[in-house]
Amino acid sequence: IQLSITLTSTSPPPRYTQNRPPRPSEHARPKTMTSLPPALEFLVSTFPHPKLKKQFPGVCHLVVAQDADTHHDLTIQAGEVALSAPSGGKCDLRITLSLETFEAIMSGKLKPPKAFMEKKIKIKGKVGLAMKFQRVVDAVRKAQRTSKL
Repeated sequence: IQLSITLTSTSPPPRYTQNRPPRPSEHARPKTMTSLPPALEFLVSTFPHPKLKKQFPGVCHLVVAQDADTHHDLTIQAGEVALSAPSGGKCDLRITLSLETFEAIMSGKLKPPKAFMEKKIKIKGKVGLAMKFQRVVDAVRKAQRTSKL
C-alpha cells in the first residue's frame, strides 16, 4: 500500500478596502449644532442658579435631539449648565428627548413625569434624580415669568 499526501497552501482572500460599508465604530453620534433653539438659549441664560445647587445634586446629561442628524448636549451640574457632554462621560443621570418635547416641558404644556410615561423621554441612571428634574424645570419657568414682566 502506498499513500501519497499533497499539501497545498491557500492564502486568505485579499482585503478589499475600497467601496466597503462603514464599520460600526465609524457610525458616530449625530453632530452637535452650534446655534441653539430659543428654548435652549433661555435655559442656558437662566443659569447659574444658586438654589439648584442643593435641590438638584449630581450630574445630569441632557441630550435634546433636534432631528435625526443633530442634537444638543447640555450638562447640568452644581446649579450651572454647560453646552457639552459631561467631562469624562460620567453622569448620574442621562435624559434624552426631542426638541418638541423639551419645548412642551419648558412651556408648561407637558410635565416631565407624564412625558416619561408617554415614552417621550428616555432616562438612564438614577431615577430619584430624574424626579428632581422637575425642580430645574420649575426654576426655569419662574425665571421665564419674571423676565416677561
